[in-house]
Amino acid sequence: MADAKTERQKVKEITDKLEEGLKELFARNTKTISLPRLFQFLKIKFLMFLVCKKVKN
Repeated sequence: MADAKTERQKVKEITDKLEEGLKELFARNTKTISLPRLFQFLKIKFLMFLVCKKVKN
């Protein structure tokens, strides 16, 4: 049970970081997203997917 709680905390931390990054990204008044930022976003999204999949199993 404690492991599940820590896994949920890790997932929450990751989602919070992702939300902060997205808010920062959209807070800027730019119409283009640089490729490194896009790749970073996709990498974080993929890692979140893996963590969530691990938590479900």
